[in-house]
Amino acid sequence: AVSKVLRGMKAQHGVVATAHDEHGGLAVDVLVRLPDGRAVAVEVDGPSHFCADDPKRPLGHTRLKRRLLEHAGLEAVSVPYYEWDRIPHWSSMERERYLQRKLGITTR
Repeated sequence: AVSKVLRGMKAQHGVVATAHDEHGGLAVDVLVRLPDGRAVAVEVDGPSHFCADDPKRPLGHTRLKRRLLEHAGLEAVSVPYYEWDRIPHWSSMERERYLQRKLGITTR
């Protein structure tokens, strides 16, 4: 669902999104190239990426992957399930606005 919304943002925002890509030997959920030249790794983080007793605290492997992606020259952006799932599935405009905020895209 996240990659579909990102791909739909190409016409209006110039976003180029590739699902299940690889960068520097690391698997990336969605690799996004923005018009300003930034390369962003969008990680869609489900419940298995967070502590059972603190569902908003990322586990060690998730934090490590973010650091490795940043070390490889990518900006790492997390889309946690507890934020994404709050947005109604039928509200594509709201989901797009959420991703714009996460990616730092300003609307014209």
